[in-house]
Amino acid sequence: MVRDLCELPQTNRRPRWFGPVRTVHYYWARLTKGDVKVEDLPWAVFGPDMLTYVAKKYGMAKQAQKRPVFYPVRWQDARLLFAPADLIESMIKPETRAVHMHNAQLGSLKKTFPPEGSYIDLACRRHEIATSGR
Repeated sequence: MVRDLCELPQTNRRPRWFGPVRTVHYYWARLTKGDVKVEDLPWAVFGPDMLTYVAKKYGMAKQAQKRPVFYPVRWQDARLLFAPADLIESMIKPETRAVHMHNAQLGSLKKTFPPEGSYIDLACRRHEIATSGR
């Protein structure tokens, strides 16, 4: 399994977990641009999608945790991390162990201090991370 995780990302190798639309885009890029390098592929192609593919291939997918354990906040809701904390806290379940921040979804918010009382602000304070000049 680890060997697959290391060897799958290669230049000119279409990720096997691509569906029909991504496959068409991949082959179109090969025809029009030549080499398709790993870094030319969409963000996160070699993240959760690859891990899910390999886990299924080796029959380990059933051991994966449910979404609320590490991903209680869906990517569509990531910007709520900068909203009042109760919005995020309502998504957190007793089994939650971590809150994934979905970096790509935060956009310009990543470069700002979190608003006072936001989930990010409170989490930073819990861990003694400065969130502003306060």
